[in-house]
Amino acid sequence: MERSKNDVARSAAKAIAYEAYPQWSIAHPDKQCPSSIADLASYADGSKMLDPWGNPFVFMCGPTMPPGEKGVLVVSAGEDGRSGTPDDIKSSDE
Repeated sequence: MERSKNDVARSAAKAIAYEAYPQWSIAHPDKQCPSSIADLASYADGSKMLDPWGNPFVFMCGPTMPPGEKGVLVVSAGEDGRSGTPDDIKSSDE
């Protein structure tokens, strides 16, 4: 079965948030958050840190987290390529 770009983006966002970030965190116990999502690239199975539409994922951690979110958050701007719109895909999405 072919996965949609939304499914691919959701899976990649979750992998960055729940696999790459914890590995980075172990390697950097003195830091809460990486300085950029690029810092996670080597922990993300060679991922280019781009969503299926070619836009960079956005990584939020610590003080950059939106209200109500916990831990870390990785966001794809979705098909429209604009952040903050209803088609955004978040690592926290079910």
